[in-house]
Amino acid sequence: VSSSNSPLAARCLGCGREFQTEQVVLLGQTFPAERYCELCRATEEVVDEQRRADVRWARVQVPSAYDGCTFENFEPVPDTRNALAVCRQWTKEFRAGTDLRQGLLLRGNPGAGKTHLAVAILREVIWSDREPRPTALFLNVPGWLNALRESYGDGEPPPNPSGYGLVVLDDLGA
Repeated sequence: VSSSNSPLAARCLGCGREFQTEQVVLLGQTFPAERYCELCRATEEVVDEQRRADVRWARVQVPSAYDGCTFENFEPVPDTRNALAVCRQWTKEFRAGTDLRQGLLLRGNPGAGKTHLAVAILREVIWSDREPRPTALFLNVPGWLNALRESYGDGEPPPNPSGYGLVVLDDLGA
């Protein structure tokens, strides 16, 4: 196998465009060093990163009803404007690796947006570029307790919340 710095015109297998690449000679045959153009390779990297992010998000186990919850689309009700600012600041510090020494308790009336804000925090933490990437888990406490009770028979035990960098306990007082 030999590689040459001589440019070779190749047709991208992804988009069909012609592009320049190095040539590789193998057993007397000349082949392009790359099969995909730079744009298609960059696009594939973005798609792969999105797949990895989707897998990380799936591990958090947030119910699909909350898929769209972000800080940006949070609609404050009376007395929750401060909660949004506090949650954003807490998240910023967590992502920066600040040793917070304490968690965050969101309390309020039903419909105030506590779960929305908690999921927004999870989303920001999971999609951060901090290394190592923090692990997180969403637990609906009544559902988790039911699953725990059922597991004493032949059922499968619910997720163990220990060992995660961030755990959201939803409906703790329900």
